[in-house]
Amino acid sequence: GAVARLAPTELGGGQVPVADALRTIEWVARRSGSVGWCVMIGATTGVLSAWLPREGAEDSYGAYPHVVTGGAYAPSGLAEALGGGLQRVSGRWEWGSGRQPCDWLLGGARVVDPAGEPVLDAAGLPSMRLCFAPAAQVSVIDHWDVLGMRGTGSHDLLMEAGEVPERHTVSRVTDRPWVDAPLYRFPPFGLLALGIAAVRLGVGRAALDAVAELMGSKVPMGSRRPLADRGAARGELARAEATVRAARAVLFDEVDRAWVAA
Repeated sequence: GAVARLAPTELGGGQVPVADALRTIEWVARRSGSVGWCVMIGATTGVLSAWLPREGAEDSYGAYPHVVTGGAYAPSGLAEALGGGLQRVSGRWEWGSGRQPCDWLLGGARVVDPAGEPVLDAAGLPSMRLCFAPAAQVSVIDHWDVLGMRGTGSHDLLMEAGEVPERHTVSRVTDRPWVDAPLYRFPPFGLLALGIAAVRLGVGRAALDAVAELMGSKVPMGSRRPLADRGAARGELARAEATVRAARAVLFDEVDRAWVAA
């Protein structure tokens, strides 16, 4: 349910205030950084359900209440306009975090005509679209082999000449949400950044918890007292605690201000 919290109520989502969604992400990330990261991806891409054409949003996010989406915003693909409401999409996108449970995946693409020339938008700039496709149409290039955040499964995503209806595409520049609510007055890419900050807060809190527990039993070499009995160690922990709390206070204060404005 956490990943559907930012989708509109018309589609069965939670449409919760931004701060509530961030607290959920933070809570999950405190228990597992990788799971928190994947929840963040699912939740923040879910915001785009209010920006997709209504029909396309109902096809994907409205299919059932707990639909999960993910992908990459970077315009690493090409979308060839075929006419008749279709685009042929090809591309390879890095950092496809949380791919495994996703029902739909999105990738940024530059729109081109059949000759390969860029299609311009109303402002005269190269048109770029976020293209949604069922996860089964997207291949995974498995090369994510790291120590930290291992469980995010941040492999590359590959799509080769897949046909995507235009109603399953959205522009972050020219399109506007069909739901008039404060949540959808936040820029989607800005919400992604806020979600990343919430993950970092959760991971930071988990690190402090781990150090505090360790200090009760860790006895440094050449000493008979655990770290918890050493003033210098307690002082460093206190400074780290103050840093995390200050960061959290600033984040939620700014989000609250932005929410009131929205």
